[in-house]
Amino acid sequence: MENEDNIPIPKRSFLGLRKHTTIPHYHGHIVRRLFVLAGLIMLVGLPFFASVVTGGVLMAISGILVLGLYAGLTTPKHTWIMWGDVVLSVLGSFTFEVIAISLYNRHGSMETYFVFNQALALVFFLALYFSVKTFRAM
Repeated sequence: MENEDNIPIPKRSFLGLRKHTTIPHYHGHIVRRLFVLAGLIMLVGLPFFASVVTGGVLMAISGILVLGLYAGLTTPKHTWIMWGDVVLSVLGSFTFEVIAISLYNRHGSMETYFVFNQALALVFFLALYFSVKTFRAM
C-alpha cells in the first residue's frame, strides 16, 4: 500500500504497531513494548508488594533495569539481542507463573499479589511468543 507520493505505508500489526517493512516476521517493536509494559507494572507494583517480593527488592529493581536495557537494545541488526529477548521472556514467564501458582495454592485467586504476578506472566508469555517468532525468522 502506498500514499499519493508513492511512499510505502507500513502495515499495522499486533498492538497497533507498524511492522518492519524490509524484514519479514520482525516483531521486535512488540517485544520492546511488552518489556516496557512489564517494567512499568513492576515499578508501579513494587512499593505495594515490597514486603512479599520473592528474591527481595534489589532483585526486583535489577530485573526492571534489565527489562529496560533489553527494551532499548532490541533491534533487527543483532541476533544476540533477539536471543537475549527470548531468554529474558522465558525467565520472566517462568518466574512469575511459578510465583502465581504458589500464591494461588496458598491463598486462592482473590489475592492481589496473585493477580499482579499472573498479569506479568501473561505479558512475558506474549513477549516470548513474539521474540521466538522474530528469532526464528532471523
